[in-house]
Amino acid sequence: MAGTATPEARCAVEPGATTPLFPAEAGVPLPLNALLARARQCRLRTYASRHVIIDQGARTDHAIIVVEGWAELVMRLPDDRRQILAFAMPGDLCLDDIDRPARTDCAIVAVTPLTVAILGKFELRRLVADHAAFARDFRRNQMLSLAIQRRWTASLGRMEAIERVAHLMCEILVRQQQLGLGCGQACDWPLTQTQVSEACGLTQVHTNRVIQDRKRCSQPTAVQGKSSVMR
Repeated sequence: MAGTATPEARCAVEPGATTPLFPAEAGVPLPLNALLARARQCRLRTYASRHVIIDQGARTDHAIIVVEGWAELVMRLPDDRRQILAFAMPGDLCLDDIDRPARTDCAIVAVTPLTVAILGKFELRRLVADHAAFARDFRRNQMLSLAIQRRWTASLGRMEAIERVAHLMCEILVRQQQLGLGCGQACDWPLTQTQVSEACGLTQVHTNRVIQDRKRCSQPTAVQGKSSVMR
């Protein structure tokens, strides 16, 4: 895997600073706008695709917020096999343990050219403590993330290969639509077949077979660049 780094970037905002609530815009949930607004006041870092932003096991007292691009949260097993746990898009908080410095249980890797902000956990705790509405929606977002992970636990445990790939495609489409990035029933798809296989718990050969079968049946397909979920 290319790139190694654990950024020690400092937020440009003083730790004791307070922030007013940010209004929701264009139908995007408040936490997304609040996090992005705060992130843009921090020192931004830009990385090339495939660069490791935070390595697995690294100790950090910062939260990582995606500003532009995509990242993957990936767990590396002792024999170097990889399991992608989630994909992060603009506004997503990649490290959501805001209570204390901690070692990460997975790596954060750039899928596309990526811009992130590193926000001190103390500052994020102040936001949650000082603004009840922000705290409520922040926790709601955390619960939604847990619900998505529970769904993926069921997917990996019980769904067939074609169902797993279809589930991933639908999740990516809906999330981009919520960001105002989707176009009808199509969306950007920067993922390779290797990344799809690592997210869906499949071999690359099996993933390729699923995608080719869907193409032959004129079903929704995903190729690097664009995904068409409905035709």
